[in-house]
Amino acid sequence: MKKAKKFFIMGILILLAGTGVTAWYLLTPHKAVQEADVKFVPDGAWLFFSSPLRLKSVGIQGPDGVIVSQPLNNIKKENLWLAFDWKRNTTYRFRLASNQGTMVIKGKSPDNDYAAAVQFSAPFTSMAEPADPMVFEDKMEGSSTAVENNELTCAVIVTTYQQAESLVTGRVTIPAGVKVTAFPQNPDTRVGYGKKETVIYFRTTLSGAYERFYLPFSIQVPGEGKYRLHAGITLKRAGDRESFFSRDVTVKVVNQESAGDTIKLVKTSIPVGISGIALRRYAADTLYIQPAVFQKLGRFFGVEPKYIDYNHPFTYQSLVLENTGTGSIALLVNSGIYYKDRDITPEAFRPPDLLTGGTKDTAVTVTAMLLPGEKTRVVMPVYLTSDPLPGEYRRVLKLIPMGSVLPVAEYEFPLHVTSMNLTAWTFTLFAVFLSLSATLVFVLRFKNIVAGMKVRWLVIISLYGAMTFVVSNLPVRIFGNLVSALLGPFSAFVTGFFSELLYWTLLVSLVRSIPRPGTVTFATLVRYMLNGIMFGGFQLTDILFTGTGIVVKEAAFYMSGLTRKGEKFRWNTPSVFYLALYLCAADAFITLTGLYLHMVLFRLYFADWYIYMTLIVNSLLYTFAATFMGWRFSDRLKWEDG
Repeated sequence: MKKAKKFFIMGILILLAGTGVTAWYLLTPHKAVQEADVKFVPDGAWLFFSSPLRLKSVGIQGPDGVIVSQPLNNIKKENLWLAFDWKRNTTYRFRLASNQGTMVIKGKSPDNDYAAAVQFSAPFTSMAEPADPMVFEDKMEGSSTAVENNELTCAVIVTTYQQAESLVTGRVTIPAGVKVTAFPQNPDTRVGYGKKETVIYFRTTLSGAYERFYLPFSIQVPGEGKYRLHAGITLKRAGDRESFFSRDVTVKVVNQESAGDTIKLVKTSIPVGISGIALRRYAADTLYIQPAVFQKLGRFFGVEPKYIDYNHPFTYQSLVLENTGTGSIALLVNSGIYYKDRDITPEAFRPPDLLTGGTKDTAVTVTAMLLPGEKTRVVMPVYLTSDPLPGEYRRVLKLIPMGSVLPVAEYEFPLHVTSMNLTAWTFTLFAVFLSLSATLVFVLRFKNIVAGMKVRWLVIISLYGAMTFVVSNLPVRIFGNLVSALLGPFSAFVTGFFSELLYWTLLVSLVRSIPRPGTVTFATLVRYMLNGIMFGGFQLTDILFTGTGIVVKEAAFYMSGLTRKGEKFRWNTPSVFYLALYLCAADAFITLTGLYLHMVLFRLYFADWYIYMTLIVNSLLYTFAATFMGWRFSDRLKWEDG
């Protein structure tokens, strides 16, 4: 008896000590061996790191104190954009906490506010980010790849950042052999023709901060070769010196086959989040569709929206594309979902048409710019305008160079659409039945249940309910996210120590002290109320989760004979062994019900191996051991009480 108690106490002390050491190591700042450059631009600054960092938090301190302090959730970054209003010729301190420790970077802001940002794109795919540091450089050279005889849209974009009138003049030089198919329609624009080049002259006035000037035009590239386009821009403000910007883009023209060879599809995933990170709680290449009855059930419990916005993506898919060439490649990425045996898009997968309010019989298309020698993640929406039939479909991806109608690469992947399986149906409906029945019985027989309890018993039950909250719920809520981040799905080995081993140990000892029906019910309700009061989260779904747990635990203790026989229950090894089996079965049922309820109500996915591992570790090993520990622990309590 004494040895069991010592082992129990030592186990708790070792676990707490290990947790404390781990927390100390993770939270204590360590000096980071890392280099970083600071680049100030309008409205903020860029931090460029010598190697990727997993950033935990960032802070900015100026002469007047802390300007920015923000957690970053351990995201991996090669550079970081920080938005804040900086002052001229001022030193700022950037404090970064990362996986390599904590470092402080000093940066001095320039003695000017930057005159303008100039972007010259050939082909043009999208506006450069306002915080892109390259658009503020005096000189900038770039390269791109195009397919022969294709038509490209190009653009010069000038943005001023000061509240003053600025005169913008410039010229775009296009080499001979490249045909201009659509000239700019801007006023004060003219075109000059020569034997070696075509020149577009332009002139405009910008009078406000963040005002933009666009100069779009189209060209048609000839056969294979390299063609250099140049844009020179001069910006003049009253009473200020002139600013000169030079932009060059070399367009490498290749044939269709060569363009396809330079583009590689590294990886594709569906479903993913809006940032393109795979959702591991769902099966890969699988879309889960809730049956109508469970959609209504989810709306009733408040976990599903009352109205479905079909204009909002159902989920997303991501592609990681690699450009192995020497020039940037502008692409149209086309994605369509078709029947397995024919090239027809099912009505449910047709994207919404915002103009007509209906759907379009077209694939989803987004633009992408692939930089030379780099990998680019492209995220695309997946729409569901109605519920598709469960079955097998095809997801087809096409990579089309900008200005072309033919794809340079085409890929096909299976897509599985699945609905609720019979097991989840059974567990969910049975949980609803048990919870509603238990709630009804508890309400109708509340007076009889309480009348059979002594005041001393209710005090002891409340004490045990509070103890189970402290040793079970509290550590999991405080350290659960940290343990999950470190161990992933194997966090059940650690969290199960609190939520299963310690919990069942206390519960068995309580029921031995007060072996009556209703003891588990009141202890569970006390634990539930404390958890809700401390952490919030009272929901209608609690009726399902908590109600099912109460019914199954009460049934297990009653069927084992403990609450049925009361004081006549014989506490010996065979009886406790059978009690452990009943409690293991009860905990396994509660665990499975919880997982399937999450699948049904929250559209989560759990791999089979994870379900089996949770059942073996938490429901069998921990619960079985906790039953015998509760027996020995209650022996000591009985002796103290006597």
